[in-house]
Amino acid sequence: MSDTNRPALVLLGGFLGSGKTTLMMRIGEELSSRGIATAVITNDQGENLVDTAHARERGLAAAEIPGGCFCCKFGDFVTHLSEIRRTVAPRVILAEPVGSCTDLTATVLTPLSLYHSGLARLAAYIVLADGPRLIGEYRRMNLGAPVTPREVLIAHQICDARRLVVTKTDLLTPEEVADAVGFLRGLSPDAQIVTCSAVSGEGIEPLIEWVTTDDEIELSDSPDLDYDVYAAAEAEMGWYNGRATITAPAGLRIDDATTDLLLGLKAEFGANLIHGKVLFVCEYGSLKAGVVDGRIGIDSGLSSTNPVTEAGLTVNVRAAAAPREIDATVGRLIDELCDRVGASVSDYMHRAIVPGRPVPQHRIRRNDGST
Repeated sequence: MSDTNRPALVLLGGFLGSGKTTLMMRIGEELSSRGIATAVITNDQGENLVDTAHARERGLAAAEIPGGCFCCKFGDFVTHLSEIRRTVAPRVILAEPVGSCTDLTATVLTPLSLYHSGLARLAAYIVLADGPRLIGEYRRMNLGAPVTPREVLIAHQICDARRLVVTKTDLLTPEEVADAVGFLRGLSPDAQIVTCSAVSGEGIEPLIEWVTTDDEIELSDSPDLDYDVYAAAEAEMGWYNGRATITAPAGLRIDDATTDLLLGLKAEFGANLIHGKVLFVCEYGSLKAGVVDGRIGIDSGLSSTNPVTEAGLTVNVRAAAAPREIDATVGRLIDELCDRVGASVSDYMHRAIVPGRPVPQHRIRRNDGST
């Protein structure tokens, strides 16, 4: 990495639950262990993000852009890039867009290259695809010739990037990994594809090479995208973000509480649960876990499982359900947890929304010069 004047900017895209945050943390910690200063920028349609709090708990400098995607809040994205560069002086900035966001080549990378090239060097645009979903749910979808709004969104995400990652390979057999790669190759024949597990560390090194390259990516034209269909895909999902303080005089086991909340989300929403995340922060550190496609996984554990009397809780839920339903369900699950352990809730801040129509500040497609 010879260009020390401009930090390397890496976008890690992919659909909700594809493992972006977990992989971003793993890459960030690996870079930091090698003496490469790293910062992250997280992004969401709402506030009170599990991802931002988790990054800071893991010792990474983190900025957050809430209330819209990078493309719709491009000015905020540029401002945060400038601020991070000034205050942290990282060599690498990892940016995680909203999981329902696509068209990033036209709406983020190309405008950055044209108007703000001095801020950062565009080192990589990487899109992640959930390995178990590739051989399961995604095979049952019509991603090769997408019809439904969600099919269009996921297919466009995959085809918008030239570097793809099959994630969560620790959950697959070698034959299933090969099947997932083959399926992804069929959708994007010219892309570079690697496989990795952020949990085991398998396949991390090629990603480190992508991130630390001295080269700058050559931007190609984005696939065409019908923004009416894109908006419909986002509108299918309700988004809930909330945080609270849990006080338990008799003691609260964070690992048990996390499992209870995730099992509750899984039971309440079933197949309509797209992604649920829980972060507890207490005197023993933090515990982050999530549920995707019915599978519960722990991203990081505590230094001790002893009961605590107070903990901070952050919950993010994305589900094919009305926002008021998600809001009421999460509130009830938290209340039921507290009732079981004799705890109380304070400082509870929560919001549930349906994302608005994506309206990027810039959309530049090179083949026709449109913006």
